[in-house]
Amino acid sequence: MVKLYSSILEYDLPTIFLGLGTSGKFSFNDEHFTKEEQEVFKRASLITTRDTDTHDGLQPLETHQLPCPALLSSKSGRLVDKVKRIGLMYGTNDAVASNNVSSDTYQYMMNIYKKLLDDYGDEYEIEFVSHYIDELSHFRKDFGDQTVRYSYDAKDYLDIYNRYDLVIGYRVHGIGISASMGIPGIMLAHDRRAATVKGFLADMIAIDDPMSR
Repeated sequence: MVKLYSSILEYDLPTIFLGLGTSGKFSFNDEHFTKEEQEVFKRASLITTRDTDTHDGLQPLETHQLPCPALLSSKSGRLVDKVKRIGLMYGTNDAVASNNVSSDTYQYMMNIYKKLLDDYGDEYEIEFVSHYIDELSHFRKDFGDQTVRYSYDAKDYLDIYNRYDLVIGYRVHGIGISASMGIPGIMLAHDRRAATVKGFLADMIAIDDPMSR
């Protein structure tokens, strides 16, 4: 990103930052940002943040805490008045960096998903959604007899998630794109970024919560 920020300063380009978020606390004036990044942020016309840590960390800059722009993914929505289809977001701890989850998160998902299939598999139509191709081979090992939906093209996920009346999973933007279509979600919260889903009016379950909750 160094070249990008240097070019913004060199050519005095206007900028806005929408839906910034973080996984932990930081300070704007520490080594979290380069001098070029700090200068670009200071000149920005607008900055919105999706969580309290980012809002507080960017002080003394003027920022506005608003729901993540993922809430605006869809042009139209629908009213869900009955749950028939449920989409579960699949992830694995054995994938490339930044696409994987921790061992604790993976194990919690496996436990809760298997319980949902055992307890409600006959009552609801339950499918899985994968966001990365390197998850598919692992999915077959974990849930080989279940349906998983995946696309290489991000825009296809509007149609994928629109199949469901409820989504459950650990991906903030999976919850967000669903919320944009009026579909309720339950977030399996595994780090501080999960608080973003409050802007989607989604429920949250921490991975250390008992499954009976």
